[in-house]
Amino acid sequence: MIFDEPHPRFLFRYSFIQTFFASYKFKKLFEYPIFSKSKEVVLEESGIRLKSYLTEPYNPPRGLLVLIHGWEGSADSAYILKTGEYFYQKGFSILRVNLRDHGDTHSWNEGLFHGARLDDLKMAMKKIFKLIPSLPVYLVGFSLGGNYVLRYANSYSSQKSRLKKVIAISPAIDPYRSTEKMDQNPFLRKYFLKAWSESLIKKQKAFPEIYEFGSHLKSKTVMELTEAVVPKYSPFINAREYFQSYTFSGDTFKNLKIDSYILCAHDDPVIDTSDFYKISFHKNLKIFLTNHGGHNGFFQTDFFCPWYLPWMEEIFML
Repeated sequence: MIFDEPHPRFLFRYSFIQTFFASYKFKKLFEYPIFSKSKEVVLEESGIRLKSYLTEPYNPPRGLLVLIHGWEGSADSAYILKTGEYFYQKGFSILRVNLRDHGDTHSWNEGLFHGARLDDLKMAMKKIFKLIPSLPVYLVGFSLGGNYVLRYANSYSSQKSRLKKVIAISPAIDPYRSTEKMDQNPFLRKYFLKAWSESLIKKQKAFPEIYEFGSHLKSKTVMELTEAVVPKYSPFINAREYFQSYTFSGDTFKNLKIDSYILCAHDDPVIDTSDFYKISFHKNLKIFLTNHGGHNGFFQTDFFCPWYLPWMEEIFML
């Protein structure tokens, strides 16, 4: 469905500009209180360790916002810092979580990161609820992080929870198709191949007795590298089985108990919005599709304030 979206100015209508500046790290971002006043928090249980950063306002907070980045992003990704700063200024406590093997934590966990590791987020949220026991919790994820938070919401069996709302921005609904689209875009293919290869090298250096990626790092596409790494270093037989394990379609959300929201743009170079029409209607899931926004962008006139921020605030207040 199309909703009444703001109309971006001319240059902001280009998907590449939206997508590029969503992740572009302006120096100004690292002067934000959300970055400079945060403290490191280690979320740990059952052999899983994740690094996160908590920023708390001076006054009693209105709630706790937990932010999950996308693939090869981090707790310091531009879109995470912009979102965190906006809601910090609105009086929220902010927790920015690094997924496994992100944010230079490759030596923290022996197992290799992959998109199906929902147990990592489940552990993190369990520890977060104990760490901050009284505040209402709002969970937001971007790209692959959006896929994570939707699966987490879908795993809830009761409406009686401190988790009030879940929002997924530009979520990967069909990761196989998203990988194909990524490989079709020369810029994105080069970017993610380079980023993932560097990540795998860090993992190999941290655990040389376990990992040897060798010639796999010469792969020409993200799909080719996935097909090489997945059977060797994950429980999945091949890439198809792996991607299917965290694909949304049909009545996936039939038991969804938490109010969840999806925002994605038709001009997203990674996500095929036709995938959303394969998901059966559910009263607790609302999908908003826009004409412009790129991947994680959604700028109207200002690269520092995507228009999804006041939109998210309205949802939190519902």
